[in-house]
Amino acid sequence: MRQRVAQHFLESLGERGTEALLAKLTLTDVDRYVQSRASQLGRGALKNLVNALRSFLRYLHQHGWIALDLAPSLISPRLYTDESIPSAIRIREVELLLKAAREDRSPKGLRDYAIVLMLCTYGLRASEVARLRLEELDWRRECVRIRHTKTRSESMLPLLQPVGEAILEYLRNGRPQTAAREIFVRAVAPYRAIQGYAVYHIVVDRLHDAGVSVSGKQGPHALRHACAVSLLGAESSLKTIADVLGHRSLSSSKQYLKLSMDELREVALEVPTGSKS
Repeated sequence: MRQRVAQHFLESLGERGTEALLAKLTLTDVDRYVQSRASQLGRGALKNLVNALRSFLRYLHQHGWIALDLAPSLISPRLYTDESIPSAIRIREVELLLKAAREDRSPKGLRDYAIVLMLCTYGLRASEVARLRLEELDWRRECVRIRHTKTRSESMLPLLQPVGEAILEYLRNGRPQTAAREIFVRAVAPYRAIQGYAVYHIVVDRLHDAGVSVSGKQGPHALRHACAVSLLGAESSLKTIADVLGHRSLSSSKQYLKLSMDELREVALEVPTGSKS
């Protein structure tokens, strides 16, 4: 990160970025560069850039390439706790998404519908869906074991009927013959397990097909937030929400719920009330 910022900064100076002319570098030159990047970056990314640039300027001063230590004069944007609001889609948009995905009866469509339905119902991360294996579905007990990739914990969640039916339809009519133990595999050869980035693109493409526009974070994260909001709208406890999402800390779940209560009461997705094993 720091090396990239330093290289880009020197390139922005043009001829003045040579060792011989760096001595004449001024704070105005630095401010001009930061302002040019500010319109392209979010506050968090801009803060990281300024910190990296500050380290580079300190390095230049310590090695005698610039006369003044400009690092202390650089001001980075201040970030506040819980200032960002995760993106979410509303219940009517979730319905549009599921309806559009359901209408695609191709093998790929059956797979994508089962994936999107799982994301909407359980609020899973992309990697958790991609890693889900056949043996983690307990049809007799009607539950599914989820391995949470971020916290390295596991949850046993109820295998709700719509989800179970969607997975069964994919296994019977959409999933190609393969030795892979993962449930969801590529729709074209070689038929190996899909990766988390593929799940991301599946959601983005299906949202586009449904005519749903999402501001902020896209893909499975938007559905994960929608699931959390739905749980709160159904008057689930914060502990239940944390269990379903696979959070070890209740404060992590609070990040998904920063909307007004009136907005939260508008949603009513059918959601599980499983607990962490």
